[in-house]
Amino acid sequence: MKFKRSITKLLAVAMSLVTVFAVFSACGTDPDSEDIDTTKTQLRVHSFDGGVGSDWLRELKPKFEAAFADESFETGKTGVQILISADQTYYNATTIKTSPINVFFLEAGSSVDLSSSGAALKITDVLTDTTYGDTIESRLTDRQKEAFKYNDEYYVLPHYEFYGGLAYDIDVFDEKKLYMSETAGQWTNLAGKKSLGPDGKADTADDGLPATYEEFYALCDRMVRQGVTPFMSSGNADYANYLLQALFANYVGADGAYYNVSFDSGDKTTEIVTGFNGNTPITEQKKITPATGYLLSQQAGKYYALSFLEKVLSSDSWKNELSFASTTTHSEAQEEFILGYLENKPYGFLLDGAYWYNEAVKSGAVGRASAVYDNVESRRFGWMNLPRYASGTVSEGKPVLADLAYSYCVINGNLSGNEAIANVAKEFVKFAYNEENLQAFTAKTGVMRGLKYELTDEQVESMSTFNQTMYNLRKDADVVQPVSSSAIFVNNQAAFSWNIGKDFWASTISNSEVKYPFTVLKQGSSHKSAKTYFEGMKITQEKWNSSYGKYFD
Repeated sequence: MKFKRSITKLLAVAMSLVTVFAVFSACGTDPDSEDIDTTKTQLRVHSFDGGVGSDWLRELKPKFEAAFADESFETGKTGVQILISADQTYYNATTIKTSPINVFFLEAGSSVDLSSSGAALKITDVLTDTTYGDTIESRLTDRQKEAFKYNDEYYVLPHYEFYGGLAYDIDVFDEKKLYMSETAGQWTNLAGKKSLGPDGKADTADDGLPATYEEFYALCDRMVRQGVTPFMSSGNADYANYLLQALFANYVGADGAYYNVSFDSGDKTTEIVTGFNGNTPITEQKKITPATGYLLSQQAGKYYALSFLEKVLSSDSWKNELSFASTTTHSEAQEEFILGYLENKPYGFLLDGAYWYNEAVKSGAVGRASAVYDNVESRRFGWMNLPRYASGTVSEGKPVLADLAYSYCVINGNLSGNEAIANVAKEFVKFAYNEENLQAFTAKTGVMRGLKYELTDEQVESMSTFNQTMYNLRKDADVVQPVSSSAIFVNNQAAFSWNIGKDFWASTISNSEVKYPFTVLKQGSSHKSAKTYFEGMKITQEKWNSSYGKYFD
């Protein structure tokens, strides 16, 4: 097993790191601990310390403290001391209320619950403030403005976005001539004329990448012929759901994806599967209203995404014994993907979240690999614009990114009776969301906050190749946040979540509910086809009316 060989090479480095960490652990060292300065006002800020990390907050802290060093918020005190709490605690509307933390940067939260429960302080004045020029509200999309308002007031702000999908190894693509030629069925190197790619436009970043599922499958077969293993992935079923969501959104488009939380297509339509001819879906274009929302369970893009995943999982030559294995963690998959090319056993794709490279740097995978190979940090990776069609000719169209983070910034609602700390918290949030600090966040992490802003050319150039491709793709994409003011969604958010609860991909098979297609599409005794899984997702009109009829008006 190649991963075990990699671990053997890195054992000495890993053991030295374990020793160092053990010393710190034994001493109870917390990198964010500090003594209370009683001459200053304290503001306690929590950051969910996942793939995005919290170094961005550690860099923001001294900037804010310096900017407000001469401000007094409490009698007898001058200046502010930010106390950071960084861990992987999932705070919710219940646990926030009783927490001593003042400001939260959350993942996997519910904007509806946070806004309606009193857990979050009203921050309309923060979003409409002009201290730093453009208001925060002006950086929200119209859909966000509508969805984030509760009783016509704001209580939450989007924190970071993350999208599922595929990273690809640019070095491998360049060396192995894995770009599609403008001549169908042929391949080219960097000097040759590439195909238009998924966006259907020439001279863009996705030129030469597969635009259809058929082209993608052909690419994977070529990889195998060129000595490349197409896929590396952890065995976590969540990651397969991330890929499904990304494929689905890119297939149906931004509007088609959004109908799954708005339940209103207006004058537009979306492609619905009404039956099958063998394994070929029969489809019709249908309008969506609250009363016909059940049709969305059979959206064609969902079937094609499932068929894509089944193809990947059933093609033995496209993966090795580590790919999708239950024992392979996400950090191991990241390290194996990084090392593959350097060990002459390259991979084409890594199935992960768009934050993966920042996470690999943070977790030490990049550092561990650098201890063995001199050129690890010069490795080049990109984020794929996924195929938009199952087959056929591709027309021009924007990439679509489905935001799966449900990541929000809130001020603790228990500050409603503490004007001094509430004021500090509001100033901190305004400062964190001014243009300079929005840019600094992305330049540091490679991840976008869920608002409208752009980086300078110098900031983009300072980022890793992967983070540059991620930023440039996002800049050209339609990003769909699964939030809506629809009564159906507001009152049943868990049922329509793209991540929380995983109900979006739920299917009933043999009278049992399954929420992870990965568990039944992979080969084995429990294997079921994409068609079987998709048909099990169907919601009848009767069931829809029974569950959601009271929200139709």
